[in-house]
Amino acid sequence: MTQEKRISEIKRLLQQKNELSTNELITYFAVSRDTIRRDLLVLSKEGTVKRTHGGIMKIASQTSIPSYSDRLYQLTPEKEKIAQLANQFITSNQFYFFDVSTSVLKLSQLVKKTITVYTHSLDNSIALSGKEVVSLHLLGGAFNQDDRFFYSLNEAELVQDVQFECAFIGAGAINSAGVYFKHQEDAYIKKLIKKQSKQVILLAENTTFTKNAPYKGLNLQDIDIWITNEEPTKRQRDLFDERTKILY
Repeated sequence: MTQEKRISEIKRLLQQKNELSTNELITYFAVSRDTIRRDLLVLSKEGTVKRTHGGIMKIASQTSIPSYSDRLYQLTPEKEKIAQLANQFITSNQFYFFDVSTSVLKLSQLVKKTITVYTHSLDNSIALSGKEVVSLHLLGGAFNQDDRFFYSLNEAELVQDVQFECAFIGAGAINSAGVYFKHQEDAYIKKLIKKQSKQVILLAENTTFTKNAPYKGLNLQDIDIWITNEEPTKRQRDLFDERTKILY
């Protein structure tokens, strides 16, 4: 098993238990003590866990992802700032993907140019539906009430012939292994859209690094531009590829 997969599994285990010992993890993964120590060092640097004498414990504050409705009322000035920065990358007569994200919703509200938008977000579609300049395509299927998005088994067929100038993507959680999301179906959509996009722009506050989510949607190397609300730490910058542009 790769380190990336072990770290993801350790996070899943921490959702069930608040604390894990080094010996437990050595037995669980059947690896050496040095291997587990390296894994725990990565997790510690991410700020998602606290090292203890015999292992690690979950940092209780801010690790869970609030519901979509709750997030709408959190960090509103920060989300507006991110959306304003993202709006400069909208060019007339181009195709875009708008992810289910409260920051991307703010961007949807700002759009004034003639563009084509694909989205699986109910709230994005509502915000964009009143704009005559926007040609809107809502990816349908079953409705996820928690995060207010649609998904279907034939998602790949719906976007396989579309080339997006840019995909504006949100994030449930970010760590050294990539960008993670609460729902497996949502993470799958991100993987599909990445393949169809010339450029991937991540809209995510710095606090996303303190969150945990189970399903990986993107590698950090997939991100062309990261737009956030404040200057990232050196540790956060170093996680991204050198070519990734960071705006705040």
